[in-house]
Amino acid sequence: MIAQNVSIAGTVVSGHGQAARTIPRQTPLFLNRGLDISWCHPATLNVALDVEGFRLVNPLTLTNVCWDDPICEDFSFCPAKLEFAESFHDVLVYQPHPETKPDHFQPANVVELLAKYIEGLKIGAAVRIHFGGSRIRLLS
Repeated sequence: MIAQNVSIAGTVVSGHGQAARTIPRQTPLFLNRGLDISWCHPATLNVALDVEGFRLVNPLTLTNVCWDDPICEDFSFCPAKLEFAESFHDVLVYQPHPETKPDHFQPANVVELLAKYIEGLKIGAAVRIHFGGSRIRLLS
């Protein structure tokens, strides 16, 4: 089901601990392809959504990004808003494609986000992610 302006509850969860190393290496490569993520904290925020799974609809996709020889991956991105403690924050969904990712896979309901550092946001925090303009398809 593709929904417009969907809001999904979720919980901040622990990631694999790799993004703090990989995001800084990928940032200049994304910029060379027209995507500036320099405004983001150099790590991902992982949120387990209260849905079985999801697919991005018409995301920005960068293919064959060779950031760690010989690793080349495809990535998709989609803008969204994160709601936490009655505040809204611009975020960017960061989705490495599983078929090109060598390891560290996420469960189907976990979304990785790029964002500015958000004071007070910790593992276990309840959040909402707001997707606009038919940007997400929920899986059931």
